[in-house]
Amino acid sequence: MQEQGAPKIFSKTFEEAMDLLIESRDYIAFEEKIDSASLGIAEQLCTTLETTRLTSRVINLMTWFLARRAVHEGEIEMEEFLDEYRLDQRSVLFSNDERTLKGLSEHLVELMERSEAFYQRVSRLDALTGNASNIPDRTNGDPSLTIH
Repeated sequence: MQEQGAPKIFSKTFEEAMDLLIESRDYIAFEEKIDSASLGIAEQLCTTLETTRLTSRVINLMTWFLARRAVHEGEIEMEEFLDEYRLDQRSVLFSNDERTLKGLSEHLVELMERSEAFYQRVSRLDALTGNASNIPDRTNGDPSLTIH
């Protein structure tokens, strides 16, 4: 599904994002309920938190790819992309507490790790799109909302 004239790296990375989206959707639709059935309330809450983070990361990635495609197709200007579609870098999107991983299914943990690593890879591509001064600060100056 390579768009004509698009850089090959974006096409391959988009395909990887689609695969991650489908696998995440399948986990949430078919496995999460089964995995959570035997968990206590605290572990169920952690599962819900982490699937929400997973969903947010994947949605952010897909939005970024579709906006990049729109720039390539001439549907939006690069300036709009830089203002509206840069990847969100708030730390809330990432699991940073090993304790939350306890009790989660292996498949969910693997999806979390893969989506976080993929998000970081695409963030590097995003950084190449414009220099740091073009990246909007969505943290409102709160250092707890930045990736460390």
